[in-house]
Amino acid sequence: MKVVVVPNVWSRGGGLEIVTRDVVQALCNEGHEVVILPVNGEGMNGDWDGDSRDLRPGRATVKWYAPHNRILKSLWFRHFKFPILAKKVEQELAEGGLLVLGHVHLTPIVDYLRHPERICKWCWTHGDEVWGGL
Repeated sequence: MKVVVVPNVWSRGGGLEIVTRDVVQALCNEGHEVVILPVNGEGMNGDWDGDSRDLRPGRATVKWYAPHNRILKSLWFRHFKFPILAKKVEQELAEGGLLVLGHVHLTPIVDYLRHPERICKWCWTHGDEVWGGL
């Protein structure tokens, strides 16, 4: 099965990021094709990124779309990240599959999908969103 994972960042920087990478590794170990579309961060398209020595790539690819330029990055975060990522998700999952959102604040991506009912979706949350006052 093809799985598209949309994390906020693609790193091992915090608890949710570590869980996301572990889930991706488990999906790869089970033979699924995984495409990672990070919302934040910079990199080059290809297999994993430079700080992934602890992970075996398997069948996963990281595709970076966030711009490098400061002005474009500001526009990305204010206006374009959800519509652009939704379009990329639709392209990747044209034949079906699973969308995994790595944080609850990424759920607006679903609002931009043309046919959200055709895509299976998972989202998880962690930290203050669960036990805090939010």
